[in-house]
Amino acid sequence: MPVADPGAFFGSCRTIMWYDQYCENYYPRGFKAYSPGAVLDDLLEMDADLYAIYATNQWGLAYYDSDILPKFHPLGDQDYLGDIVEGLRSHGKHTIAYINWLDSRHPEWRWHKLHPDGTITRPTQNLEELPEYRAQGKGPVYRAEYGEWFLPCINSPRREEILRVAEEIADRYPVDALHLDMFFNSGICACPYCQAELKEMLGGDPITYGAVCDHWGDYLAWRQQRSATLIEQLAEIVHARGIALAPNSFCPVYMDPLIAVSEQWWPHIDGYVTEAWLRLRQQFADIHSSTITTKWTRSVPKPALFLVTGQHPGFSHCTLAEPEYALHAASAWSNGRPILGSCGQGAYPTTHSSPRAIGAARDLFHDYVQRTEGPPREPVKQIALLWSQDSWAFYEPGEDSRAYRYEFLGYARTLLESHRIFDVLIDSEISSVDDLAPYELLIAPNVGCMSDSLAEAIRAYVQRGGKLLATHETSVLDPRGRTRDSFALADVLGVGYLCGFDQPTCYLPDGVEPCPCPSEASIVKAQGADVLLHLVGPDPDFPNEGTGIDLVPGTATDHPLLARHSYGQGEAWYLAASLGKAIYTYGYFQMTEWLEGLLAQLELAELYHLDAPQTVEIHAERDNGGTVHVHLVNLTTPHTMPARDIVRSVDEIVPLHGVRVLLPGELDGAAIMSQGADIRTQASDEGLWVTVEKLLDGVTISIPADAGTTPLGLLP
Repeated sequence: MPVADPGAFFGSCRTIMWYDQYCENYYPRGFKAYSPGAVLDDLLEMDADLYAIYATNQWGLAYYDSDILPKFHPLGDQDYLGDIVEGLRSHGKHTIAYINWLDSRHPEWRWHKLHPDGTITRPTQNLEELPEYRAQGKGPVYRAEYGEWFLPCINSPRREEILRVAEEIADRYPVDALHLDMFFNSGICACPYCQAELKEMLGGDPITYGAVCDHWGDYLAWRQQRSATLIEQLAEIVHARGIALAPNSFCPVYMDPLIAVSEQWWPHIDGYVTEAWLRLRQQFADIHSSTITTKWTRSVPKPALFLVTGQHPGFSHCTLAEPEYALHAASAWSNGRPILGSCGQGAYPTTHSSPRAIGAARDLFHDYVQRTEGPPREPVKQIALLWSQDSWAFYEPGEDSRAYRYEFLGYARTLLESHRIFDVLIDSEISSVDDLAPYELLIAPNVGCMSDSLAEAIRAYVQRGGKLLATHETSVLDPRGRTRDSFALADVLGVGYLCGFDQPTCYLPDGVEPCPCPSEASIVKAQGADVLLHLVGPDPDFPNEGTGIDLVPGTATDHPLLARHSYGQGEAWYLAASLGKAIYTYGYFQMTEWLEGLLAQLELAELYHLDAPQTVEIHAERDNGGTVHVHLVNLTTPHTMPARDIVRSVDEIVPLHGVRVLLPGELDGAAIMSQGADIRTQASDEGLWVTVEKLLDGVTISIPADAGTTPLGLLP
């Protein structure tokens, strides 16, 4: 009989072990030491609440007796999935059955990447068949090395096969949830399964990269619909059997929209699975990436499962260093307390596990459970940073889109490094002005694509007294990327949109010299706003200097750069430059200083003052008993992050001594409690100073409701 809420068990879980059981399909002696009891002993030693166990691997081979898929040959008549799931259930543990979209069969199903130069990458047909699988009668299996992805097109017959596999597993095994991994194509696909739809979409014109980009709204909407339909069908299968669905939903902040994952998934999934991005995208992520990701998932209306990805390929059986786990865990327990676990790390192909990895996981889980005890908490609200699913998807056609994502990430990084507390709000989850009302400031970082309903909610927010900071082309496009005549928020911003600035670099007036901003900018006209600064263009006599961007400022133009406009009881600030993208791309200190100066001009309420390096994050939450929890997270490491090719192990967090936070108001220092570090308090005319004697990974400073009054605790 179906369970009314198959994902309800997530509420009792704090930790998850994603038990990766890699074993190349050509290994003749894979699983050579397999003993269900030994594997179970390893897993129970880790002591997680929830375990993801492989039903199939990255090469489309089953670890159970499947009627559909070839079974991993060395397993013989052994049922790995059944053995481990039953053993864990007998000890009161929850389980997820893991299946993978990847395959090592059916080369005709693989996707064909369409490149900007018009070439198409067609997967090789020169494959080596593995003869040991012929006797199973389920088609040829081809040799695949570790990390070699046989990635089927999302429109291929793999869809129907995955549905049949899900039904087979759900009928046979008492798992709590099903997980589908790697369900995406990372570019424009021009394979035979996409051709007919592409031809119709392009009106019979040749299928070229440029033509697809010209029809981007229709193309990506189709891809998203095809992706969401499979997730919906999977949900129908598993929900009918009382099983939850928790596929890899990834994190759009660090990926391109061509993965086609969208909010259309959310009504059908029971848990939002994502990963820590420090190692997955080392060219773009940094040590703040876990915090940004956890803040993002906090806005998704589903329980979050946050997986800390392990070492580089080739080290997938090895553990991360304890300090690196601590960095990710601190971001998690201070930003919503998602279910936390280890991923990309599992057993050797023998099925033995690394003793060091077992110990590291056990210690991580034990510490995280202790840190996350207590009643539910909600963030203290002051700043809302708007994430736009529409802008992520439709603002910039083509692969490797960065204009919106990097603007968002530049603002997120600056807010964290300037010790400001903020939430990430997802546009699809904003239903009315009431969702914005608790915040003193809303930042819309180049939210180019905006619906009329969201624009109306923002308009009402400012009308009622809120502050808005909008940048570049915010609201110039509709949700599908179609251009409006001007900003949808033109009346709120007090400026009208004319066109884009025709140079790749602009400059921001500063007290000493103009600040370079090598990124896009908009040309606007004032329509009631006070123009505070004008855009400075590059010196036309010194173009490029061989860098591709001009770094020699010219004279000020007549074009507004920074404008302020009173609207109703609130005010809107508009910045024509895409400064966040420049900060995230180049990291030049003057850019960050300029943005921090702008934030200071907004004159937000002083809820606290943190005396600490920029590598210390501050977050604040309130529980349902009225206690305010101030989290300080120490991200100080001795190595520059990220590196370009290899991210060095984070093997040390540099301890900080004497970090201080000022809590204004009248507080009883004796009532203040801490977890994770010793503190001392000292009253002053300014308020209560709390000093952390030695800050390691992080500390939580708790202020009970009866400890007195402070602005930090009085905000609604």
